[in-house]
Amino acid sequence: MQDLNLVRKTTKTLKVTFSNKSTGLPIDITGYTLYFTVKKTPSQSDSLANIFKTVTTHTNPTAGETQILLTPEDTDIPQGNYIYDLCYITPSNNRYSTVPKNFIVMGKVKD
Repeated sequence: MQDLNLVRKTTKTLKVTFSNKSTGLPIDITGYTLYFTVKKTPSQSDSLANIFKTVTTHTNPTAGETQILLTPEDTDIPQGNYIYDLCYITPSNNRYSTVPKNFIVMGKVKD
């Protein structure tokens, strides 16, 4: 995962691919549930997250590919610096999270 920049009140599609770190081969994510969370601080409760998306349908699960669609309504948050992470739960109920990264929301020139 990398730092993300976007313009407030715009659509952004985040493409995510899961692969084995050792082999580079794709991980089958069939049955995985993904949670994409954007917050001001890591200690902020998920219930108070600025953006919280759940993904259970994947674009190509056997190839480890999925997308997270952020709508203008999702990105209608004050411009500023946030952090985001991606948590995923496997069908066997194992839970994993990425290291939080920067999520920067910039203002629009014209609203």
